[in-house]
Amino acid sequence: MDGQNFYAPPQADLQGSQSGQEYGYGAMVLASRLSRLGAVCLNSLILGVASAPVIMAVVLSDSGAMNSTDAGYMMILMIVISAVSYLGFLGFNLYYLAKDGQSIGKKLVGIKIVRSDLRTPATLGRLVFARWFPIYAIQLIPCLGDLLYLANFLMIFGAEQKCGHDHIADTHVVRADVSYDDLMEEEDNYSDVAW
Repeated sequence: MDGQNFYAPPQADLQGSQSGQEYGYGAMVLASRLSRLGAVCLNSLILGVASAPVIMAVVLSDSGAMNSTDAGYMMILMIVISAVSYLGFLGFNLYYLAKDGQSIGKKLVGIKIVRSDLRTPATLGRLVFARWFPIYAIQLIPCLGDLLYLANFLMIFGAEQKCGHDHIADTHVVRADVSYDDLMEEEDNYSDVAW
């Protein structure tokens, strides 16, 4: 005999699981709701910084500190600066979404978007046309659009931790620092344990 006690209760590895993390289908660690909120806030902050030049130009032109010609030139300059900032933000987001399934905010927080099988990367087409565009279109509906937009985000409090746009696009948001290969290697290490 190898010294194994077949009558001992099963032992669980409590050190491997950290509080606040949920494992999805044994493949990836789902992103926490707080990390997803952080990514949205960071993206919004970056967009706010991009629009700051236009806001400054409006405030300066309305304050009367400049004559109308200078204010006009200032407004044009600030609009150009904001447009370049927005295009840069959009370009970086599209690049990282296509490459890693991450917006800039998601990259900073350490989460990414994958398909619902939690293994397959989401394509850029799926992210833009199935995940983003329907929710944007819904938001344009007068009065009802804002309620549906809010309901989209409130769906994250369901058991699957998926917003409405995740359900539409068949995606999940997971932690980027834990890969499927890491979890499979960890599972292989535990399969050697004699029960």
